[in-house]
Amino acid sequence: MSKVIEKLKNVGPGALVAAGFVGPGTVTTCTVSGASVGYTMLWALVFATVATIIFQEMAARVGIASQKGLGENIRDRIPNPVLKGLAIAIVIIAIFIGNVAYETGNITGGILGIQAVAPGIPMGAIVVVVGLLAAVVMFIGHYNLIEKVLTAIVVFMGVVFLVTALASNPDWGAIVSGMFTPQLPTNNSTGLMTAIGLVGTTIVPYNLFLHASSAAERWKDPEQISDARFDAVLSMAAFEFIHDDQRALDEFLRVVKPGGHVLIGTITADSDWGLEYQSHMPREDSVFHHAAFKTADEMRALAPEKLLASRESVFFPYNTPDLAATRTLDDIYRKRGAVGAFVCLLWEK
Repeated sequence: MSKVIEKLKNVGPGALVAAGFVGPGTVTTCTVSGASVGYTMLWALVFATVATIIFQEMAARVGIASQKGLGENIRDRIPNPVLKGLAIAIVIIAIFIGNVAYETGNITGGILGIQAVAPGIPMGAIVVVVGLLAAVVMFIGHYNLIEKVLTAIVVFMGVVFLVTALASNPDWGAIVSGMFTPQLPTNNSTGLMTAIGLVGTTIVPYNLFLHASSAAERWKDPEQISDARFDAVLSMAAFEFIHDDQRALDEFLRVVKPGGHVLIGTITADSDWGLEYQSHMPREDSVFHHAAFKTADEMRALAPEKLLASRESVFFPYNTPDLAATRTLDDIYRKRGAVGAFVCLLWEK
């Protein structure tokens, strides 16, 4: 239960973005689509929703990892001053014009909604009140206040939409068919434009800027990015080329799920093989020019509290096809006290 509560506390930035998505344009486009072609175009909403989740998650990750919004990252990452100025100008113009149009639609939608409930209220009064309320909330400028207000609005809208959908007694079979059967209505010449409209009102570019900035404001530690999605990480004969080995292993352990495993196999620095390869390092045309070999003990010292096991192979010849011969050579080298040429280590998160 505590995990559920903790998850709900972190809904804030997502609610801000959801409030940015569900506007009069979205409601109008979806309503017109449903009224004209029924459930036929639901697949476009499914596609747009999945794409939006991917884009918004990427924007949030960029914001948390860099502690900057997308605009700041564009400014800092483009070295060419001409391209940088052009990119900044395009972003500012796009966001300004988009927000003006979007806010106009929001206020218009609010007016229509209020007049539907209370038709006697003059339109001018509604415009002034709605505009002033929006201006006051934005002028106060406290992230926590805006987040709480918009979270409450999004929850209220969600409940209203859900109740309305259930009360309309929909055809669930047609809904499932429309969601997973991409098609354009044959008896409607505006089918393609309707699909474009549904996608366009769902994948909203300026919400990427909003999500990156709000995520950076809410979370200050990149470790809070929920990357834990992999069951295991496997690295064989590649760790020799990683110079910051501690950082690499920490990243491997970060991205695996709790209980997940990291398995690394690498050539040891003080073995015959390791010494042979290190003799090639001065040559710039050798791949080992960029290598950074470690000993087995140095590898074991990385996150030792999570190390489950490690095993060394004393000798592993280049071109011995016979497994029995390999084992014989391995025994010979082991008796001589040779250092393992290849070590495999297993960590558990």
